[in-house]
Amino acid sequence: MGILGIALPFTLLYVGMMFHTEPQASVSDYFHTNMQRVFVGVIVTFGLFLIAYTGYHRHDNLLGNFAGFCALGIVIFPTTPSCATRIEEIVGIIHLACAGLFFVSLMIFSVHFFRKGKGDPGQRKKHRNRIYLGCGILMGLSILLIATHKLLEFPAYEHSVFWLEAVALVAFGISWLIKGKFIIADVEDQEAVFAAGTQE
Repeated sequence: MGILGIALPFTLLYVGMMFHTEPQASVSDYFHTNMQRVFVGVIVTFGLFLIAYTGYHRHDNLLGNFAGFCALGIVIFPTTPSCATRIEEIVGIIHLACAGLFFVSLMIFSVHFFRKGKGDPGQRKKHRNRIYLGCGILMGLSILLIATHKLLEFPAYEHSVFWLEAVALVAFGISWLIKGKFIIADVEDQEAVFAAGTQE
């Protein structure tokens, strides 16, 4: 999940350019290009993983299910194309709602659920919590700026929404990599991984 989140915007941008796809105004706009399969595949993977994700308690599980269905909604209801019919415009509004709720859900994971723990947190846990909070703030600021751009049609650089989405996805990816103990794990976790690798 973390690696896919970090890689998605840059894969769409640079691999798309290799196949003569012009840089798009947003990540979702790649749905209407020859990078559609990559976009859909990654977003559906997000959705299915989050629905299957159980977490540590009921609320964690419910938020995962909600975020997962929002992710699936992103591809079921694609963003509005450049020349859109009235129906496509309505579908595009549903898409924006799904995308916004998806990012808000990921932000809640980072700033709330990932920072929970039992007992007195060690130094590494405190360090992880600060990173979770920072990632959540970055996601929140990105969502706010995207909403401002969409709702108020605030003058902005042509690809600003794409890069704001990229910031949110990278922050999401870092947060999930840390939560999965891929990086900044506790010493005992690192020793357990090393021992398992030695036994293999």
